[in-house]
Amino acid sequence: MPYNSKGGGQRLGVGATVVCATAACHIHPGAAINSDAATKAAEKEKADKHAAQAKAAGLKYVTIAMSSMGGWGTPFLREYVLPYYKEMRAKEIAEGGSGWETASKKAALLDRAAVAMCRANANMIRGATLHPTARLGSRRGKSGVGG
Repeated sequence: MPYNSKGGGQRLGVGATVVCATAACHIHPGAAINSDAATKAAEKEKADKHAAQAKAAGLKYVTIAMSSMGGWGTPFLREYVLPYYKEMRAKEIAEGGSGWETASKKAALLDRAAVAMCRANANMIRGATLHPTARLGSRRGKSGVGG
């Protein structure tokens, strides 16, 4: 996806964040009715920290927020990802296609992001539960403690 496809040619300053939607700080009554409450809070926090700096540098600021469960923050998804694939689909159909290739590419992006998040979660859990020498040994190709 071109970095400036929806930025009107303006360069983007991008902040990325991953939030754990099940963390105690994100569990509140509003979260029960708003599935993206955690990513919204993370986007606001990130923008509060970095948007002014991006603007001062002449950049349009945007936050890419994902939950540790694979969900995407709504603003980035709506402003950049979905319009990109909508344009791609319209072009595909105008050229005689069915739109299936574009739908497949969009699904692949979302799937890959979710899988990457799952792998990262598994690695964090594995790293937190293995004995330190077992982690070092596995990096050297050994089978754990004592090698």
